[in-house]
Amino acid sequence: MKNVTILVLFFLICAAAMAQIDLTNGLVGWYKFDDGQGDVAANSSAREIKAPDGLLTADPTTADLPEWIDAGVSGGALLFSSQSQAHVALGIYDPSEETDQLAVSCWINWDGGDGTWQPIAGLRDAWDPPTIGWSMVLDQGSYGLQFETNTTDGKVFIITEETPLLGEWMHVVLNFDGEYAEYFFDGVSVADGPMVFGEGRSTSPLRIGAGWTGGNGFNGAIDEFRFYNRLLTLEEIAFLRANPGGVVEAVESDSRPRSFSLMNYPNPFNPSTTISYTLHATESVTLQVFSMRGERVASLVNEVQNPGVHSIPFDARELAGGVYLCRLTAGDAQVETKKMVLLK
Repeated sequence: MKNVTILVLFFLICAAAMAQIDLTNGLVGWYKFDDGQGDVAANSSAREIKAPDGLLTADPTTADLPEWIDAGVSGGALLFSSQSQAHVALGIYDPSEETDQLAVSCWINWDGGDGTWQPIAGLRDAWDPPTIGWSMVLDQGSYGLQFETNTTDGKVFIITEETPLLGEWMHVVLNFDGEYAEYFFDGVSVADGPMVFGEGRSTSPLRIGAGWTGGNGFNGAIDEFRFYNRLLTLEEIAFLRANPGGVVEAVESDSRPRSFSLMNYPNPFNPSTTISYTLHATESVTLQVFSMRGERVASLVNEVQNPGVHSIPFDARELAGGVYLCRLTAGDAQVETKKMVLLK
């Protein structure tokens, strides 16, 4: 009897450690950008009520369209330019209309700042604030990623302290429940705050790769763009990060944490510190350091490593003082990020 009880408890514990992920739930728009040609970006969502297919829309001056490229994070992607108004148009459509909730999951590969506002997507018609339903846009000065809306009391927004990574594919998630918004870069929460939907929510067109009529586009590539009419859980965000192409049917997923215990000591430091992390299996590992502007300043590891604790010295005597991001990638796109403070 005792053995049976132990066995039952074992299965209960295992069941509790497993959670079902169904990424079809609430998926109103899924633009894989694998079409490769033509002027239509298909919506791969299987829902009956969903967003329209996207129409590649040319810059009114040059007649250039967003460019289909092969080198996406999964299959193809679309390349946009901040010197062009070319974008993907979805018409007058509000992905959060049914539920008053919105989640955006996408991959971006940023080519850098040039003094322009660079929208990733937006539900707005013009620069004029009353037309803003919401907008995801890189600030023209800091290049932090804003999520902005407009109310009768004026424009409101949250903004990330970090810029996107430069020349690297990065996973971006926005969660917004109509009262509070949160950004995630590569699965890490980077900005949050109280927000409400803007006045232009029901009347403004939805775009990817640009934010408003007459405005500049994003500077870089976008891939695997998804709209949800619900919030994404932390486990779902991690799953999308690890599976860019996204198996979307219901799957059983191990929800136990896979932290690498990434840390550095001392922190703050001057001029050197030791970065340590723990691997749970033999993994292909990259360890890189980025500035807060997304520039890679050091590549410390790029090899297959065995399980166990690993310690890597980092000498920053040639760098300016400030905050840096240490980014560990292991195995199938599992990522952990740590802030480090260099005192000078």
